[in-house]
Formats: sequence, structure tokens, C-alpha cells
Amino acid sequence: MKIGIDFDRVLFKTEEFKEFLEQKIPGFIGAYPEEGVYNPGRHAESLGIEKEEIMDALGNADRFIRDDASELRELRPGHELVLVSRGDPAFQGRKITNSGVCELFDAVVVIKDGPKDRIDIDFLVDDADFEHERADVPGFRFDMRRHSVRDIVEKVRELEARKSV
Repeated sequence: MKIGIDFDRVLFKTEEFKEFLEQKIPGFIGAYPEEGVYNPGRHAESLGIEKEEIMDALGNADRFIRDDASELRELRPGHELVLVSRGDPAFQGRKITNSGVCELFDAVVVIKDGPKDRIDIDFLVDDADFEHERADVPGFRFDMRRHSVRDIVEKVRELEARKSV
């Protein structure tokens, strides 16, 4: 089974990271766009800073990965894991790479638009309802406050059990 797993608010403590960025770049949260795909250039412009100042802060991304992310290894062998994230490819790509989670995945895909299942996944783990509504595959609506990576592993196993009956 090919499993697509979102990055922000599933494996990455996005809100804590934003608070960290607020300390490094005063006004970061207040100027953070409410909707759409995050654009670091536009955000930097609204803050009156260079985009690279935001990009440089991504070097600390490894401090904001869930402690239990490595439990995804239990889905191997037998599953292909794809980190599928939505956002600005340069920003998201650097954040994901700097986070250190790439070793857990067979592939990393950053998309700007369209449903996440367009990359041919069989199951989607995401925190956003709209991502599940747009995708035409089974999935698990992940809530970082209530769920752990263990819950992802168990949901995948439940789906496998139903398919084998």
C-alpha cells in the first residue's frame, strides 16, 4: 500500500515552530497569511525583511518533529511511505529536509494545488478536512492534540485487515 502522510501538524509541530519564528522575527505570526499556500516572499515583504531571513530560520526545523515520528518504521516493509505536503516548494522542501524526516519516506512530494491523491496514493493521513474531501482515497483525519503516530500505524493495519476479509 502507498501511504501519503502530510508534514505540517502531523509530523511537524507547526504552531510551536511559528512561535519560534515569532521570537526570531518579531511580527511573524501577526503578518502570517490566513489562507492559501504559504508564500515566504510575500510574507517577508509584508514584514519588511528579506525572504532569506525566513528561509534561514528553517535550519532549526529538526527541533519541531514529533518525538514518535520514527514509529512509522513499523509500516515497513510492505508499504511505500510518501511525505506529501502542500506549500511553496522551496520553503516546504527546505523545512522538510532540515527536519530530518526524509529518511522515513520513500519519496517526498510538495504540491501547490490539486488533490493530494494525484500522486497515486492508496491512503492519506492529513490534519485538514479539505484535503480529505478533495482526495478520492481512504484516509485518517489526524489531530495532533489527540493522536499519535501509533494511531497512524493502527489505522493502516485496520484498513489492511478490512481489505483482506
